[in-house]
Amino acid sequence: MSLLNNQKFLQNAIMVMSILILAGLAILVHGIVKKSGSSGGAGISLSTPSVDAPDGTLVVQLPPRSQIAHMTSYNGGVALYTRTASGNFIYFVNSQTGKIDGALKIDTLPPARGPLQR
Repeated sequence: MSLLNNQKFLQNAIMVMSILILAGLAILVHGIVKKSGSSGGAGISLSTPSVDAPDGTLVVQLPPRSQIAHMTSYNGGVALYTRTASGNFIYFVNSQTGKIDGALKIDTLPPARGPLQR
């Protein structure tokens, strides 16, 4: 009878430890996502200009060492194609509200390998 109770105890202990491990992993993932600053892409922010500028001028602050590779208009705003240390992004800035409507991260695929390449 005591062997059966010990087995039940071990099963319950394993179950509780498994739940604690999963909860710890969930907290870890949440912390990583929160630290990554996923709001609006890779660290882009909008602010009002600190220098004398015409009314309605907005300043787009990009992450350090980023470059605007291309800029074009889109429906009611501007699309900025940027190259940053963490990848390539397209930011959609609404010119009426001055807010970022969305961000798109561009990932490149590795070259396809044919059947004869190793």
